[in-house]
Amino acid sequence: MSTAPFDTAVLDVHLPGWDYADAYDVVVDGAGPASPLTAARCLLGPGSGRLVLRARDLLVSAVGLKPAVTGADELFPVLVDTPTLAVVGLDDAHLDFRILVSLEGPRVRCVTVVRRHHALGRAYFAVVRPFHRRLVPYLLARAAQRGWTPAVGSGRRSERPQAAVVVAQGTHD
Repeated sequence: MSTAPFDTAVLDVHLPGWDYADAYDVVVDGAGPASPLTAARCLLGPGSGRLVLRARDLLVSAVGLKPAVTGADELFPVLVDTPTLAVVGLDDAHLDFRILVSLEGPRVRCVTVVRRHHALGRAYFAVVRPFHRRLVPYLLARAAQRGWTPAVGSGRRSERPQAAVVVAQGTHD
């Protein structure tokens, strides 16, 4: 399916040879994040899906994949930080990925780009993809509801966000 509302040339710059991409938008009502990196930190900072990633780390450690949660403040390395775009990502044996967060007026867009390697990467992403499709819109809605303030690692489960509407903008697979 290819309803990509994103510029594939931009994706090629940040992850040449990618084979999967999706995009989710949230329209900010009121004050938005100060920068794309602030938005990325709200989405990926402490408390943002780390429990899910810790469980993932336990399951895949036997296969030799890199842990997603390293204890650092940044969940993933920051690769690009400009006034209009933040890119974080990681390269691993099974797949490489980039998360592009951009500010477009009142809209915050989160694009995930993946380059799968061999059968292990395809199998891994087939398992992860349904969770990814639920987690990203949830994190966008929660960040918008919290006013783009990064979560502190309280360990408490947050309530399901109700304030923001997250729109899936398409996939390319």
